[in-house]
Amino acid sequence: LRETLLQLAKAHIAAHLSDPDLDTERVAHHCRVSVRYLQKTFESASLSVGAYIREQRLQRCRDALRSPQLRHQSIAQIAALWGFDEASPFSRAYRHRFGVSPSDERHDRALD
Repeated sequence: LRETLLQLAKAHIAAHLSDPDLDTERVAHHCRVSVRYLQKTFESASLSVGAYIREQRLQRCRDALRSPQLRHQSIAQIAALWGFDEASPFSRAYRHRFGVSPSDERHDRALD
């Protein structure tokens, strides 16, 4: 049952990742479970709902920053596209996760 819930929650997160209001409460509501039960389900897989959402968003942003087809979009546009509504917290989270700033990521890819 928990594995099914985990898959349902992850599918909902993937489908709504660009929504800046996506959070644990919305995912729990969609899955028709309590926030606490959803948190427990993710914890049993060594995750937290918020961390999972953030990681998925950061990965999508990284893919977009590395994409030659999206060079015309600003870093702020890419961040907003994946649910980050403020550039500064996005840049900090990105640097913390990947060890480089979003602009360095894009610049390094342009040199490849």
